[in-house]
Amino acid sequence: MAQLLGEQYIVDEKGKPTAVILDIQKYRKMLSLVQERSDRKESKLLSQSKHFKQLVQKGLREIKEGKISPWKEVWDEL
Repeated sequence: MAQLLGEQYIVDEKGKPTAVILDIQKYRKMLSLVQERSDRKESKLLSQSKHFKQLVQKGLREIKEGKISPWKEVWDEL
């Protein structure tokens, strides 16, 4: 596996790996994947929240009543 990713290891005096050196692009890609997974987890938790569902329903109701505009309409006007 080390050969596939091109990482290098830093070892202690007993030869035990203590750190890894990665290509910066690979490191950034890994961070991006971790953040994406974290975002999905947070979104799932948020969407299951009763309070969040109430806020969404309120927002949709206010859009129907013309009290507020959907973000897409506002964004497109900029």
